[in-house]
This record gives sequence, structure tokens and C-alpha cells, in this order.
Amino acid sequence: ALPGAHRALATLHAQAGQVGQAFAELRAELEAHPDDARAQRDAGFIRLVHFGDDLGALRHFREALALGLDDDARLLACAARIE
Repeated sequence: ALPGAHRALATLHAQAGQVGQAFAELRAELEAHPDDARAQRDAGFIRLVHFGDDLGALRHFREALALGLDDDARLLACAARIE
């Protein structure tokens, strides 16, 4: 799959309120492209907001930061709140 393809589908599913399907697409994106920092971030937000999984979200946020996504204020604020 093209990089970002599953992430784009995840966005469409999330906008339609299909959070579980959106998360499944993000997992597929990360399986195919584990270096997709935005998919890591988005998976973290779904875990945090919709699943209430702070530690799972933090793992995704830390990975996104390690991959260089360090200019996203919402990600940084959420990660700091969890830590």
C-alpha cells in the first residue's frame, strides 16, 4: 500500500464516526509503515479520547515524537498530561 493510504481511510472513517474502523486502518498503516509519525499520533489520540487508554496513547505519542513529529502542540500537551 502507498504510504499514508490507510491513514487517509482512517480519517474518513473517523469523520463518519466509525472510530473502531479508523483505528483498524491506522493499525494497518503502522504495520505497513511503522515510521509514519502522523499515524502514530492519530492512533494515540484515538486510544486517549475514544478508548480511555492513557498508557497506550502515550506509547504512540512517544513513538511519533521519536520519529520527529515534535511540532504538534496537541500531541505535546496530551503526552505531558499523561506523563
